[in-house]
Amino acid sequence: MTDTSDQLPVPQRMPSGIAGLDRILQGGFLKGGSYLIMGPPGAGKTILGNQLCFNHVAAGGRAIYLTLLAETNSRMLAHIQTFSYFTLTPIADTLSYLSGYSILEQEGLEGLTALLRSEIRSHRATLLIIDGTVTAEQAAPSVQEWKKFLYDLNVAAEILGCTIFLIMQFKEGLASQPEQTMVDGLIELKIRAEDMRSFRELQVRKFRGSAFLEGGHNFAITQEGLVVYPRAEAVLAVSPAELPKPLATMEQPRRMGVGVTHLDEMLRGGLPSSSTTLLLGASGTGKTLLGCHFLTKGAAQGQKALYFGFNETPAQLTRKMERFSLDASRFVAAGQLELLWQPPVQDFLDVLAERLLNAIQRLEVKCLFIDGLGGFQRTVASAERLDLFLTALFTALRT
Repeated sequence: MTDTSDQLPVPQRMPSGIAGLDRILQGGFLKGGSYLIMGPPGAGKTILGNQLCFNHVAAGGRAIYLTLLAETNSRMLAHIQTFSYFTLTPIADTLSYLSGYSILEQEGLEGLTALLRSEIRSHRATLLIIDGTVTAEQAAPSVQEWKKFLYDLNVAAEILGCTIFLIMQFKEGLASQPEQTMVDGLIELKIRAEDMRSFRELQVRKFRGSAFLEGGHNFAITQEGLVVYPRAEAVLAVSPAELPKPLATMEQPRRMGVGVTHLDEMLRGGLPSSSTTLLLGASGTGKTLLGCHFLTKGAAQGQKALYFGFNETPAQLTRKMERFSLDASRFVAAGQLELLWQPPVQDFLDVLAERLLNAIQRLEVKCLFIDGLGGFQRTVASAERLDLFLTALFTALRT
């Protein structure tokens, strides 16, 4: 037996309020921890810091946003007021904006530490964002003094029950710095260019006390702020215990007809359930039509069916199906069939995967036809990643 009376309590989570980020962190940050957000100029660090504050106070917390930048708070607020998370209501009540630049300039790191402790206590803050942390580092007379400042921050975070985020630029080419080793977690925001396109990427490099989804994850800056898309193949990872019986045992799967009489006879009743079938052929050979036969056959048998394609719009596809006496309109009206078209825009692979999986879960789909794997291929620069993604996707769909 194990005596649990002396075990330490499990740290509570502080959700970021950003669904994709919380999924990567498996529930959010740990309360009372210290975290570093790093990235080049324009990566979205300040946007993320403010988003964390507004989401935190909306959930009932109290937050302080302290800047050490030369930019005034009024100018920064003017820049972020276009985001949907921004509202004036909590400011000066549960959300306070402060500047520590003059205190740091006049009294150094000791004065800044005293200011932070005082403000956390007086505002009963449970979240503190320090933007422009590099200014404090530059004000440190020595590396030892800089380490002491970081240590004091960690102590304050634990004693006062306040989760602290430091925002600073990433130092390319340098070995690990004190701020990277002394914090509980490190999140890096990156901007990379491929084939004249710009991609934003988030990576959790360190996260003490919890597992997380490793590797890079795409994100976008939208009117909502940062929208994070966890890497699909990491989210879709399936353990052997989760596999359906036809994949994990010798049990024979049932058959699902494709809706073409002689082809179903050749297939001895149709395609095995929980299986993936690839249709190959030149343009105009009937691949889309065969897929539509499969969907309407399933819908006619009471199975929820989904078309996920990149070429024809729902109206175009419906007209085509009606010409071949496939009663698409009736099945769509009855909620048995949904036609989901993906316009040829610059979406991420992970965005498409999320859109597909949400539709499958919402409709409880049993028959799926993906018309054009090239639509996925156009969203990635690496063929290797596409292989990993498709393997994870098809395995997850069969579970």
